[in-house]
This record gives sequence, structure tokens and C-alpha cells, in this order.
Amino acid sequence: MRNVLPQGVSVLVLLLASTSAFATVNHGDFLGSSVDFLQVSETTLSAGDVEPLWDAPTLVGGGNQLAFSPSNFTSTCSGISSDVTTSELTTEISAHPGGHIENVMLVENGDVTLTRFPPFGTAATNASAALSGTLTVTETTSGPITPVVIPFTGTFTPQSSFALPTNFGTNLWSGSITVDVLSAVPLATKATLTLNNHLTSNCGQTAATAKIQKKLVSGPSVAILVNPVACDLEINKTCCVTQPVLPDLDSCDGILERLDLEYTGDNCAGCNNNQGGELRCNGSRRIGEDANLAILSPGVLASQTSGLDYGDVVTLTTSSGQFGWVTKLKTYDSWWRRQYLKLDTSCTRALQCGDQLGAYKVVGIKSTLGGDVDCNAPPPPPVCATEGDPEGTPCDAKLVDMVLEYQGQACQVPLANPQLGEAKCSGDATGATNVGVVYAGKFGYAHQVTPASGINDGDRVRVSSTLQSGGLFPNQKLLITDGSGVRQTVEFHVSCSKPLALGDEFGSFKLVEWTTKNGTHLSLGEPIPPAESCEVPLAPPGPHCTSDMRDITLVYIGDYLGLGCSVSNPQGGYGTCSGVADPGDPVTVTPGAYLSADPNDLIEFGDLVTISATNNGDLPGITNFSVTGAGGTQNIQIKTSCWKPLSLGDRFGSFVVFGMNREDDGAISLGGNVQYQYTVTNPNDETVDNVEVDDDQLGVIASGASIPAGQSVTFTKDATLFGTTTNVATATGDVGGDICTPGTDTLTVNVTAPPPGSFSCSEPISALTLTWNGSQTVDVRVWKGNENVSPLLASFDNVAPGQSIEVSGFGSSYPTFEILNPVTEAKLGESTFDLWCNDPSMNSLEDCGKNNGNLKNNYAYLNNDWLLEGMTDSDETLSCTPGLVSNPPCGFGPELLLVLPGLLVWHRRKLRKEA
Repeated sequence: MRNVLPQGVSVLVLLLASTSAFATVNHGDFLGSSVDFLQVSETTLSAGDVEPLWDAPTLVGGGNQLAFSPSNFTSTCSGISSDVTTSELTTEISAHPGGHIENVMLVENGDVTLTRFPPFGTAATNASAALSGTLTVTETTSGPITPVVIPFTGTFTPQSSFALPTNFGTNLWSGSITVDVLSAVPLATKATLTLNNHLTSNCGQTAATAKIQKKLVSGPSVAILVNPVACDLEINKTCCVTQPVLPDLDSCDGILERLDLEYTGDNCAGCNNNQGGELRCNGSRRIGEDANLAILSPGVLASQTSGLDYGDVVTLTTSSGQFGWVTKLKTYDSWWRRQYLKLDTSCTRALQCGDQLGAYKVVGIKSTLGGDVDCNAPPPPPVCATEGDPEGTPCDAKLVDMVLEYQGQACQVPLANPQLGEAKCSGDATGATNVGVVYAGKFGYAHQVTPASGINDGDRVRVSSTLQSGGLFPNQKLLITDGSGVRQTVEFHVSCSKPLALGDEFGSFKLVEWTTKNGTHLSLGEPIPPAESCEVPLAPPGPHCTSDMRDITLVYIGDYLGLGCSVSNPQGGYGTCSGVADPGDPVTVTPGAYLSADPNDLIEFGDLVTISATNNGDLPGITNFSVTGAGGTQNIQIKTSCWKPLSLGDRFGSFVVFGMNREDDGAISLGGNVQYQYTVTNPNDETVDNVEVDDDQLGVIASGASIPAGQSVTFTKDATLFGTTTNVATATGDVGGDICTPGTDTLTVNVTAPPPGSFSCSEPISALTLTWNGSQTVDVRVWKGNENVSPLLASFDNVAPGQSIEVSGFGSSYPTFEILNPVTEAKLGESTFDLWCNDPSMNSLEDCGKNNGNLKNNYAYLNNDWLLEGMTDSDETLSCTPGLVSNPPCGFGPELLLVLPGLLVWHRRKLRKEA
């Protein structure tokens, strides 16, 4: 019997297959700094994989980056097959108010490590990693719009393969995909991201039976970046020439208010300043320790009067606040030893730092015009040079000409620089215009004033000597006149035996420029900003030890030159070296009594060692130290009192003098000194952190700095250069972990040869450098004596006006320069030179740039169109125009030329070490 269903009723039978279990995890919301990731969820799509593939993401990169790290999972394949593990990530991206989504970057970083596998040795690979998906933009700032779907895909191939079981690979793929939202929807604020991530593995198994390969995946594999911070940095590298600030050590000026004396116990024979004959010191016996002080002048007060030990400082003041003309002291001890001292404390007689006055040394001065001076204070650090030379730079020799700037005014009372009574001023030129300047001193015929009339405030007047030698008369006397007569009389001393410095004012005149007998040319200048290129001079010619030294810096070279334990400057027998020829490397330095060395051990080739006094005073007259290494010991002695010549580049055994810190003239060192300045600018809208500035020559300049948005920070680095140098500076940093685009800047600093110093002509003259000053281009033939008879020394074609030639090999004192037409070779004339040092037109620095070529008697038939540019005599070279130094020069002694190339490399290495 068949059952019949009611009409209109149907039955639907469905056969349902069991579905795979797909795991879905909701990780929640992640709120960033400028964008939020809402409802971040993950679904594992691989059949049979029920565990989630990714761990919960984290916010990084300042809150704009969502990073995922995978859980440990296994993939299984049998035989020669593949296994694909797939997951899907979804999140809603929402920009904060006022912002919008410009792009989305997807980064894949597969750090895959095989850790478990069966024991078969066939090849296996991770085939690829792939990202694909869609970005659906759902809203803009102007309101909802039709969703815009932006699909994307990317596949990253493995970087290596591996064979089982002896090897397995890591970091097999990496790459990124950028989804451009801005071009599709310019003002998108919300988007839904659907991301499919595929990991494919291949099993390489030849056996017929099924095998299982397992792998462990670790490390961040997927990161989503929204609007990554695009930061960059700007750097501007500039330079300025540095020079030591000249300490003002002759500062007892005006009226003395305080005098600091250090007790040394010396007897009267140790006095080094007789104050123009006014100092009186009696008592021949040495004053020992525990001495007492008695003040013999009414009103003078002392900070300590008993128990004086070596090194104690006594401060003298007065009850009225100002010293009188004379101050008398008595120093005595329990052994009935006495010393009487009478000082001139009026400041009209010399009183300066370092003066040894009986049992006392001057270590501090305070006066009404000189200010407060601490003689033991370290010299100020080098500063960037001005366009000219700094005010206060002292003269180094007698002036041969000078420039005075006129500013009509009354005489200063007292004069800022009375020159120990030599400078005088009378009258008042206030308001005087269109004035004349009349030279009223001795030998007026030998002095020229230009201009001599029509002078107004701010105008400059040059006073020069009309004689070829001798310079200006020491005592200058100038009258300022107008229609009413003489308005002011000014007198001052220019022999440099009395204090004289740039910027000194005498009445209406300010000294702004000069040239001295030593060839030194100085002029005042206005400060200038750092430059995009610099030109720095090497140290001037020696001797460089010009005043008491606070310390000396030496560079270790071992036996680099193969000259052993010898000296290049014996200093009249005081400079010595004894011991082994080569101490080795590294070495230890042991200084003599009351001296210290920094550093004193582990010293290698190229390292600098500074020797100074342990009492923070000056170096003694003799500086002794030993240097010991695996090769043995050298004992070195250097005369550091400056009584014997001592210069940069002098070698004493295994050390070369690299720098000096001079009490009166400041610090000086080998090479040209320059200050590099690195200005780093942050043009971004956020602070840049971890800013680092690196110089390819000097190493790390600064690191760890933070620069706020839109601001700049300047870093500086002082350097010593031996030759023209090009440096590249690089600035790096990050914003919230995102690395900024580095900024770079390149700078070249030219190094010039030292300015010419004093030159004393000594025969024979072996070479000449001459500049052709004629009106046309010529050919030149140089004969040792008479033309066509004596040997031809040199031949020059097409010598243009202003071009220089150099000729050497002279043996005759009358070489002939034949001048020819370069086209027809017709003779145009000839020049003959007198190569005797008694020729006043060609034997010293003051002849530079002057016409030569017709002998000292100025014969009319000879051509005189050559300008002296330089010469080489028996033991030195005169160079009128300093040139650029492309390579380390030999300007400081025969050893330095060989030392500097290696020294430069090692010195840079040391700078990098210190950085």
C-alpha cells in the first residue's frame, strides 16, 4: 500500500555535507594617534586549521601602524605536494577629525624557520608568500558616497631554498604593497580593509609513501601602515676660521685695586721685571717655608700674613680701594731671614701676570681700566675669526706703515693705552670736519700721510715710510688742523717696544691696520657669519715658542722616520734624546717632577700627549720625560722656557711638537684650525627624535637629540687640517620610529700656506719666482749668464701678463732673461738680475711685488717688467703670495713632510675613537 500525501504538500529532502571548521577571532579596536583600526578580526581559511593564524596586533610607528605576529603553527603535506595556509584579516580604518586617509601600505616580512621535519634529505622550498584583498572606501569628509573598491595583490618569492635534514632557511620573503587612496577618493576618512594572506610551502619527497613536513613560523609577518609619517631632515654645513682669543695679560691699567701674589720663596735674583728701575728687592738669603709677611705701607691690607707655604696666594687690597704709587713689603721667617720688597703699584710701570717679584709671583690683577684678570685661568677657547683681525691683537715688530680712522673727539682721560707714558694727547677735535693731518715728528721727509686734507668722521688716513727700510720713526706725532688752527695733537710709539694693539685709540685716531717689519699685515674687520667655504692658514713660520708655555702637546711617531733617538732642534744643547732608537708601540710616558702627561699610557702612533705642570702653572725651563715600550726607553729633554728656539714640527726622539699653549699669545697647533657648524632643520609637523649628525672625516658629531617641528639646532666641531679637505655631513632621525630621509651637505675647506714671516737673505740665491708685468704675451729664455754663451736654464712659451715663472739652477750672480715675440721670435728686450743679497731692491719681504730686472742701478736699456714673487736662498724660501696647500706641506722642519701624511690618517682615526 502506498501512502499518498495530501495534494499541495511537497517534501524537500536535502543531503548536507559536513563543512570545514574555519576559526574566526575578533581582536577588538585599536585606537591610534591619527587613525583608528576598528573591529580587527581574523579568519583562518585553511581546511582543518582551527587555530587562529595571527596573534593580536599591536600599534607601533607612532600609532599609525598595526603589526601582526603569527602564532606557531604547522603545515602538512605528503609526498611531492604543497601546503597553503590562508587567513583573512578585516578591519575598518577611520581617520581622526580633520584628517583623511591618503594611502595604505601592506608589508610582508616572512621570518620562517623549519624546526621539525622527518629524516629525509630531499630538497624543500617555501614557494611564495602572497597578499591580496580589497580596500573599500565608504565615506569622505563631504558625506557618504557610493563605495569605491580598490583591489590589490602582491606575491613575494623566496630568497633561498634549503635541503633536509642538514639545513633549513630563514627570512625567505619580504616586500610591500602600497594602495593609493588619495587618487581614487581625495578626502577619504573611512575604509574597510579585507586582506588575504597566503603562505605556500612545497614538500620535496620522492618516496611513494606519504611523509609529513612541519614548520614553525615566527616573527612579524604582516603590518598595515596608514599614512606613514613622511619625514625628512635638512642639514646645512658651514665653517668659520677659528683663532685663539688673545688673553689680556698686561692689564694693570689705570689705578691698581687688587694684587694677587703667589708665594714662591725666591730670592731677589729671581726677579724678572725691574719695573723700569723702580723695583727694589733686598735680602739675599732664600725665604723658607712658614714665612711671615709684614706690610710696611699704610692702608695696604693682606689676606694672609703668617704661615706662608710655597704656593699660597696672598691678596693685597687697600682700605681706600686704590693703591698708591709705592707698596712696601717685608717677608721673614724664624731663622732671621729677611726680604724687603718695594713695588711700583701705580700701573705706570710694567706689572703683569707672571712677574716674579722677589719671593712672590703675580697671579692676579684688578685695575680700573684693565679689569679683573685671573692669571691662572685657562685661555678662552678658540672663536670664529672676524673678517679681519680681532681688536686687541698686539704688534710683533716695528710698524712700517699704519692706517688710522678719524673720529673727531676729545682726548681720552686717561688714555686707554698710555704706553707706559709714551702716548700723549692734547686738545679737542670734537665736531671738527674737513680737517687736515700733519706729521710733526722727527724725519718728516721720510713719512707720508695720505690723504692729508679733507678728512671727516669715519675717513681713514695712511701713514707710511718713504724709505725702503727702517719703517716708521718710533715716536709718532700728528696734528689735526682746521680753519681755526691746530685742534688736537696726538703722540704714540710704534716700535712695538711699548704696548700697541689693533683698535687702540689715541684722541681722534683709532689704529685699524698696520704692516710690521716682520711682514705681518693686520686689519680690523667686522664679524661675518659662517661661510659655505673657508680658507684657513697653517701656523705661521717659527719659532712658535714666544712666551711662557702652560702646556705642550706632542704627537708620537716612534721611529717612523728611521732617525732613532735624535733631535731635529738641539736648542743649543738643551734639546736631547738618549736611549733606544725605537721604544715600540704602544708606549707609556713618565713625566719629570711636578709634570703630568695626558694620556700617559697605551699611546700609539699618531696619538697626542699633552704635558703640563701639576700646579696648573707654566712649564719649567726644562721639560723632561721618558717614553717606554716593548723596545725599551727613551729619555727626552726639551727647553720650554722659549730662551732657545722651539717650533711646531720640531722632533725630539719619537715625538714631534704638535701644539703649544702660550701664556701671552694663546694656543697654536700644526695645521689650519677651523670650526665646522652643522645646522639641522626639522621641516616636519612632528618632533624628530634620535637625531644623529655624522661627518665622513670626523665621525659622529652629535647623537640622541630631539628637534621640535619647524625648528633648527646647530652643532659645532673644531678640527685641525693639514691640507685642503672635503667633508660630507649626514643628518638622520626618526618620527615615532619611522626613519626620516637623511639630509646631507658637502663642504670644502682650503688650507693655505703660512703667511710670509721675516726673511733674511743669505747667499747664494738659487731660485727666483717672478711675475711677468709687461703689456703683451712673450716667450722667455733664461740663461745662466750671457745669452747664447752660458747654459740655457729654462724656456717658457706664451707667458701672459700676470703669469708667474720659476727658475732655479743659478750659479752666476747675473742671469739673463731674454724676452721674445712669441710669433716672430724677434727679441723684445732682456732683463738681468743681481743675485747678491746687498741688492736692496731684491733681498727681503718688502721687495715683494716690486719691479725687478734691470739691476740695482736701474739701467734704462734693461727691461724692468718683472715683479718679485719669491726666492730660495741658501737656507730658506720666501713666498710672497701664500698658496693653497693640497697636500701636507713641509713648513716646520725637515721631518714634518714625512710625518703628516700618516699623522693625518691616524689623527682622524683617533677623533673617531673619541666620538
